Amino acid sequence: MKSLTGNITHYLFRNNDNGYSIAKIVLENMDEVIITGYFPELSKEVTYLFNVEETTHPKYGVQYKVINFDKAEVQNKEGLMAYLSSDLFTGIGPVKAKKIIDVLGDDAIKKILDNKTSLLGLGLNRLQIERFYKQLYDNQVIESTLVSLYGFGLTSKMAMKLYAKYGSDALYILKQNPYRLIDDIE
Repeated sequence: MKSLTGNITHYLFRNNDNGYSIAKIVLENMDEVIITGYFPELSKEVTYLFNVEETTHPKYGVQYKVINFDKAEVQNKEGLMAYLSSDLFTGIGPVKAKKIIDVLGDDAIKKILDNKTSLLGLGLNRLQIERFYKQLYDNQVIESTLVSLYGFGLTSKMAMKLYAKYGSDALYILKQNPYRLIDDIE
């Protein structure tokens, strides 16, 4: 198994029903590679660490099959700003994203998730704060649930199926009765 750290530049193919994706990523050294596998739609603005297996497609050449992934530990300020102002968050454009980062710093996401009132005084009304917090929280739940499911040795395809069926309860259900997977996932 090999690790790749990079950002998705675009999706070549994406099946929204089962999460199967073929995407191009740009690595830290600026090389571009193709990744394939089952994963949620990932933000192009966030740097991810992908654990992959190298494969060779007869027509398209070298590709990397995603076994699992997580957000990279270090996110740069530009990436964080692009992420917060992305389509994932309604009403947060570049100006508000910049203000959030300028005031809360590079760990703005953690601070917001720990205490949504940290957004008070940053140009957001209460409704915008609630909506933004919920969208941010939901996005984090999806990613952390999938990462936890990978920790049980599930493939990305199985983890996506479990998440599609049970949502944020998937991890709890797996811990309560792992044999349930036999009936639920096949």
